[in-house]
Amino acid sequence: MAGHALVLVVEDEPDVRELIADVLAEHGYDIEVAPDGAAALQLCDGKKYDLILSDLRMPKMDGAALYWALQLRHGSAMPRMIYVTGQAHSMDYAGFLAASRVPVLSKPFSPEDLRQAVRQALAKNNAS
Repeated sequence: MAGHALVLVVEDEPDVRELIADVLAEHGYDIEVAPDGAAALQLCDGKKYDLILSDLRMPKMDGAALYWALQLRHGSAMPRMIYVTGQAHSMDYAGFLAASRVPVLSKPFSPEDLRQAVRQALAKNNAS
């Protein structure tokens, strides 16, 4: 089981957000959700998440702006992140993804791809 890791899902598409949350909750993760980076940042001010799964392209605050805001506020103590996106090969985000070195799970993905990406990210958390 997942050991009750607290995971924040940041996704502006309600169906995708619900799917990710449901798959991870079925595997024992504690899930919270946010519709965009601005809402996620507010949640992060009050809680310590083990992992954040975030879309890249969202209204109000995109995934890249969320990353930099978390970096500024939390430095090396910021939560691990995974980007869940259809924009992984977009030139708009190529430089950011290379600089941030955040793992990317490309849409569409299978529930098993999602579980494996989360397991790997949390294993890195526990090893550090």
